[in-house]
Formats: sequence, C-alpha cells, structure tokens
Amino acid sequence: MTDALEPSPAPALPPLNAPAHSPSPPRAAATFRIFGALLWAYVVLGEWVIGLALPEPLAIVLVASVFGLTWRASVGRGPGTPLLDKVMPGPFALSLWVLLLSLSAALPGSAEPSRIEAVSASLCCIGAATFFVASGWHAPPARARTFRHRSVRWLVWGLVGSGTLLAIVSALSRI
Repeated sequence: MTDALEPSPAPALPPLNAPAHSPSPPRAAATFRIFGALLWAYVVLGEWVIGLALPEPLAIVLVASVFGLTWRASVGRGPGTPLLDKVMPGPFALSLWVLLLSLSAALPGSAEPSRIEAVSASLCCIGAATFFVASGWHAPPARARTFRHRSVRWLVWGLVGSGTLLAIVSALSRI
C-alpha cells in the first residue's frame, strides 16, 4: 500500500552542455535549396569556363562540391531525422536541374549566341533566387556567432556575389 503513495521519479533532463539539434527542414525546402545552388554554380562556373578560361575539369569538381556541400547543409543532421529526409532532396534536386537544363536547351532559337547568353543570365538569377527563397522556408535557430565567424561569412558572400556579377557581365557582354 505504501508503494502507491510514493512519487514517481522525475523524467531525466538532457545535460546542459548537450548539443542542440535543429529540426530537419521540410524536404521541399531542402530540395529547392540544393537545386538553386546547383543551378547557380553550373551557370556561373560555365560562364567562367567560357569567358575567363577556367579549366573545365576544375569547374566540374567545383560544381560537384557545391552540390554535395549544399546537400549536406540543407538536410537535418539530428539523430531523429528520418533517412528519407536526408537522402531524397539530392536526387530530386538533380532531377529538377536536368529537367530545367533540358527545357532551356529545347527553347526555339536556343542556338543563337545572343539567346544563349540571355538564357544563361536568366538561369543564374533563377538559381540564386530559388536558393534564397528556399533558405527562408526553414531558418536555422539563432546561434551566438563570433566576430570571426561573421567576418568569414560576409567575406564568402562577398566573393559569391562578385563572382556572380562577373559571370553575368561576362555573359551579357557577348550579346
């Protein structure tokens, strides 16, 4: 009879220094973020190959790296994240990328140099816009950032923006 009156033990709380895992982003957001980064990298590095004589094998490695790194950064890494949420955005994004490139290559008059450059500049903007819109669907939780981390982040975004501007100017200068 005394057992029924004893309080049950309190549930165990996680330790204070346990890493906080962000919830996994929606699968569509991860897919479109990967797709946008892949499209952007493909167009920008393609323009660098044509306009700035960047070696093509290096561009292929860089595009594959952007795809892999964005895929890794776009999916949840917490212990409770389902496997499909980690795996499926990559193939879906790659399929969207192939579909869009196939459709843009099938446009009437797509062999004309002026149309190629206009489509290239448009695809670059579509890729960047898709990446940023999809990134806003699932904002990561705010974390304390050091000055060094913020500085490196601003430097990377400055280089990305400058590279994009250079690629678009290079494409439009050939019209």
